[in-house]
Amino acid sequence: MTFQIPFQLPYAVPKTVDDFYVSTSNEEAFSWVQKEGWPFPILLVCGPEGSGKTHMAHVFSKHVFKAKDLKEEDIPLLPSRVAIEDIDEVRDETIIFHLYNYTKENQKQVLLTTRSVPLFKLADLKTRINSLPVVYIHAPDDSLMMALLCKSFMERQVEVDSEVISYLMTHLERSYRAIHQLVMAVDTYSLSLKRRITIPLIKDALKKMEKETLF
Repeated sequence: MTFQIPFQLPYAVPKTVDDFYVSTSNEEAFSWVQKEGWPFPILLVCGPEGSGKTHMAHVFSKHVFKAKDLKEEDIPLLPSRVAIEDIDEVRDETIIFHLYNYTKENQKQVLLTTRSVPLFKLADLKTRINSLPVVYIHAPDDSLMMALLCKSFMERQVEVDSEVISYLMTHLERSYRAIHQLVMAVDTYSLSLKRRITIPLIKDALKKMEKETLF
């Protein structure tokens, strides 16, 4: 059988309030993100890869930065409401330490995101991070999993039958990463075969993913 390698064209992923699907898995975090004022200057949002942290950051502020790209001289220039992503990937822990102190001293409002509460080596930073209010994004429940599957296919401009979604709901690992990987893999696979996405094709793709031969 001859396979064709499809082009991976970019596609737009909206990051507005209306495009965010709220369920019991993320409602607490999202409710805090939408508030105009907090009784504290810094909030830490923890969630797995692909759980919507970046979307929340963009809902919270139009000023969104990656922690690993932040420099000490940038901190005094940050706006009053800002989101800093992936603090667990920061290269220099003193950046987060200075960010914390500057935020507290200057009444900024800062949203920090991370996959889990970081285990920083700096003792003072570790103490400060552990004192922050934390909200968690949990594994997707049924309604969120179904919404993410439909949304992910739709963003890639792929039409699938409801039977396909129902099948995936009972045969796919319940994680954000699994959902995103599956949709990308199945879309690529169906394009290479020039076949519609059906349950037989899904079964074949899942087998190939298990054997790590799809990519």
